[in-house]
Amino acid sequence: MGRRELLDQRQPQSEAALSPSRYADLLEMDAQTLAEDAGVHRNTIARAPGSAKLQQFLRESVRVLSAATDLHGNVENAFFWFVTTPLQPFGYKTASTLVSEGRTDAVLAYLGSLNTGFAG
Repeated sequence: MGRRELLDQRQPQSEAALSPSRYADLLEMDAQTLAEDAGVHRNTIARAPGSAKLQQFLRESVRVLSAATDLHGNVENAFFWFVTTPLQPFGYKTASTLVSEGRTDAVLAYLGSLNTGFAG
């Protein structure tokens, strides 16, 4: 499954779970890093991939990645931006770090302001 397909896999919370292993593969991270980012034990990735906390993190990440894809024009640039670009308004933290901290709405608002030309 490619990066675009991960974003196209977005579904309401009551439907099927996102795959943590696919997410980790697409972002080129190991299970330990994903577990740390999601705030779960590393065994949760393999043994309980449908756990509420893990799935919430994955959904929030996909929301930001989708918005970043709209802004950056392609999935590859959005993924790169998500994990590597320090964001000055947020103390130079990456979007990935901000999602891990539960600040998804702030990142989405920031992306919205970039999209309309008010920030950046």
